[in-house]
Amino acid sequence: MSPKCLLVRNKPYGKVDMFDVALEYGYAFLGYPAIAKSVRETASTLRELVTTFDAENPEWEAYEKDKPAKARKTQEHRKKYRDLVEGESLLLMPHLAEGRVYVGTYAGFTFHETPTWEKKFKRRYHSAVPKDERVPDLIALASVCQTLNVDSWDPIPFVNVPAWIRAKCFGRSSAMWIRSMKGRSATEELEGMRIGETFRPTCWTSDVSEVGKRLLDMITPEPFEHLMVALLQLEHSEQTWLQVGGSGDGGVDGIGYNPDGRVSGLLQCKWQYDGTPVEAEQSSESPLHLAYLVEPKTARAEADNITFYDRKRIAALVIKHADKLPMAITLKVKRG
Repeated sequence: MSPKCLLVRNKPYGKVDMFDVALEYGYAFLGYPAIAKSVRETASTLRELVTTFDAENPEWEAYEKDKPAKARKTQEHRKKYRDLVEGESLLLMPHLAEGRVYVGTYAGFTFHETPTWEKKFKRRYHSAVPKDERVPDLIALASVCQTLNVDSWDPIPFVNVPAWIRAKCFGRSSAMWIRSMKGRSATEELEGMRIGETFRPTCWTSDVSEVGKRLLDMITPEPFEHLMVALLQLEHSEQTWLQVGGSGDGGVDGIGYNPDGRVSGLLQCKWQYDGTPVEAEQSSESPLHLAYLVEPKTARAEADNITFYDRKRIAALVIKHADKLPMAITLKVKRG
């Protein structure tokens, strides 16, 4: 099993962004400290308040008996800490405003009884959180008193990161594992990027297999929807295809219309498809176009009114329409 890679956002308390502090000191803030009910109101120091993630089992078991009702994230984060391997696991810290991710090798855990960044954190906390919603400063500060340390933070442009890793950087989870995908190791690929490897295409191609690989490396879920709408529009020029993906879309990412305004087809895009039957909410009578980049492990569910677009078929369409497809320029695909 390859070493694990943990993505940490460094927003350990609501809207308080500690990215710059993490970058300056070579830390990542995991957040969700373990604070027992019995000490929440009486503790006067962080040492008294927090049961640290590296606490021995008897101390942690005592916390478990006295934990607050909502402690699931705390327990999850302690487990994440315990699953990290010093000198082997990677930490990934995305910074969307910079268009970069920072990667570092896990180098141990530290509890900071008097954090150097205490004043900076409190200023940001008071600015970001309305007065009537604040907890006592000491409790808020507890969210930034435990750090996961790295050897160094190495910046990598988003465009050099494969899409299956990059897509994880846009969520809200404060900490999450970046799992390996289809035999590709996140840690191995990120280590390669630290020494200059890139997944950005550097030469033009019309090879179906290579284009398929580039789709997997470069296209995240939302651009994938737009790509498929464009391909269906180019394939069916007499129809009108619109991208409609979003909240409340009923599982439909695109809709095609005939010249008379009747629905001619529906599109569902699944970046990774598990092979289970799909059903569009809008209409069971309209033909369904089902597109995916990562194929199911088991045989897909065939149906008369579904047209399947796997990565190979999508790659062939990108090559066919390369002259009219802006994404083909991004992928450096030329018409065959």
